[in-house]
Amino acid sequence: MTHTIAHPTNRLACIILAIAGLYLLGSPTQAQDVNTDEKPATDFRTSFSCVIWEPLGYELFYYHQELYRPLKLPLKRRSELFEIAPNTEFLELFRQVTTEEGETVYQLAGRAPIVEKTDRILYFLSKNERDAEMPIRLFGIDDSLEAFPSGSFRFLNTTQVPLSVMINETKADVPPRGIVVVSPEIPKSGGFLPFYIADLERQKVIYQTRLYGQAKGRNMAFILIEEDQTTQGRVNIRFLSELIPDEQ
Repeated sequence: MTHTIAHPTNRLACIILAIAGLYLLGSPTQAQDVNTDEKPATDFRTSFSCVIWEPLGYELFYYHQELYRPLKLPLKRRSELFEIAPNTEFLELFRQVTTEEGETVYQLAGRAPIVEKTDRILYFLSKNERDAEMPIRLFGIDDSLEAFPSGSFRFLNTTQVPLSVMINETKADVPPRGIVVVSPEIPKSGGFLPFYIADLERQKVIYQTRLYGQAKGRNMAFILIEEDQTTQGRVNIRFLSELIPDEQ
């Protein structure tokens, strides 16, 4: 079965492609990464979760402890956590295919490096280009609580415009294709916090709303600016929220 990625003007595709460029090129704006140089990667007991915005049309599996295990992938939110075996270098995902002889086999569908020196990885999945070697594009980021703690907001600027974000009086600049973690003051019982996005080049507020924050939650926000003729310049934000259990 052949799959094609959506046209770049599609908002979901823009999110995926922007994050891919940010992390695969090793952007220096990953200021929230924790320096763990003195701790070998093998000391970490690592797990991963996945997120996907569009259905694939087939089930994915990963190989662990000599079994192909199915991945349940709810749309637009994190999947459950899955364990990664020690010393694993790549996450490989498979799909079931039927050979000409009628035998069901597992075919490699996507592959990405394991993010080093973290106990938790978030992988973004999307359909790949038509002529790609594998049908699934995936890449991972550090999703640990050290890099992205409870009570914080992680903003990813998917645009080519330098932006500034301010939430409940806590301000941070986000360069083009950049990422920043902001930890604003949050009421103990949680609440809606004033939020602003400014275009640094034009020195102008281009978006404002109120975002819900809570001490046991964390929110990842993908900032897009629409480019089509009817909605040109309109800011669009996609959220990926998570409530952190007490035991974590």
